[in-house]
Amino acid sequence: MNLALTVAHNLQFWRHARRLTVTEIASKASISVESLRSIEAGTILPTPEQLISICEVLAILPSQLVGQNK
Repeated sequence: MNLALTVAHNLQFWRHARRLTVTEIASKASISVESLRSIEAGTILPTPEQLISICEVLAILPSQLVGQNK
């Protein structure tokens, strides 16, 4: 699995685990909904800044978003 798809899969997993919507995460992370949807679809990778913001909202480590293991 490539990195974009790994991030997408893990983002979906953690978003559902935290019971948050794409809109809620985007708003709290100061990322556009469109960008977050593209990240979750695996079509783009988050920037380092976006990655950190998303992880802060989800209360996870960056390695939990980019790694193979949750």
